[in-house]
Amino acid sequence: MRRSLLLLVAFCGLGQSARADRDHMIGVRVGGSIGVSDELDELSDTSLSITAFASGPIASVLGWRVEGGQDRFSSSDFVTDICADLEIDCDDPRITRFNGGVQITGHGGIITAYGYLTVGAYSLDPGGPAGGDSSVEAGLSYGGAINLNLGPSLFLGFDFDVNTVFPDEFADTDNSQTYVVPSFQIGARF
Repeated sequence: MRRSLLLLVAFCGLGQSARADRDHMIGVRVGGSIGVSDELDELSDTSLSITAFASGPIASVLGWRVEGGQDRFSSSDFVTDICADLEIDCDDPRITRFNGGVQITGHGGIITAYGYLTVGAYSLDPGGPAGGDSSVEAGLSYGGAINLNLGPSLFLGFDFDVNTVFPDEFADTDNSQTYVVPSFQIGARF
């Protein structure tokens, strides 16, 4: 019994020393894409988001972060009805993104939290007939996560981020599209 308890404690990484040399992270997040700006909210419903990410240390709690993912939105009933009335096939809107930036990671035992800010390229496909016309725009993402460390390498967590895409020009905030992504994640430290 005592041996089992010691193995369980070692596996769960209750101490900082169990993961002190494991500052790099890779993982995948799966969650929902929820449009909060007027246009995204009107034309689409909540749908699926999948993101792969990696991060590593720069100095102390400051690190780098890269991520890539796709946020697929379901067409709203309004758009679906128009397509049905016109008897045409309409694709769902989606955003494919590649970002890089900084991450601030707190050090802990079983629970670890971090926040991040990234900028990058967002490919917007508005959907509609024949997929619509896609464009690549600048955007930014900021968010944070809380992870439960299941051992010195493996973690599960919850992530919440806010994405804003700036069509046409970076300074044109009147036409920006914003959506949030609450998601669950799994990953590894090395």
